[in-house]
Amino acid sequence: METTDAPLAENEIRKQLYRFFLALDERQFDTMTQIMTPDGLWRRAGIEIRGGGMLLEVMGKRGADRHTRHILSNMIIDMETAEAATARFYSTAWVYVGAPDEKGVCPIDIPSSIGVYTAKFARTEKGWQMADLRSKPAFKQQK
Repeated sequence: METTDAPLAENEIRKQLYRFFLALDERQFDTMTQIMTPDGLWRRAGIEIRGGGMLLEVMGKRGADRHTRHILSNMIIDMETAEAATARFYSTAWVYVGAPDEKGVCPIDIPSSIGVYTAKFARTEKGWQMADLRSKPAFKQQK
């Protein structure tokens, strides 16, 4: 990959990650499937979610009263080739289960978790798509 192409690719990958987690938080699960490759794998909460159909099935079981917000940070994107890249980053997550107030605002507490994520991306005819996403917990809220 030419050095002038790398920053453009890194920026598109970064935007795809932001889109993915924003879609998760906003319950726009169809958008998430468009960011993944057709056979993309997401290892989440002990479950291997492969492909858009399974992603929609799993997300469809997510409680309507479950509200999340993810903040991504410390993102490093390594271009392996012109067609492949790996992103590593932290995700700080807040989770609230229950009804928001009359203005649609959920109460806040300390973050529920901080995870260390690795995402593999492939350049496809649709642009940069996520082929593999996995995480491991670094911090978890004590009950």
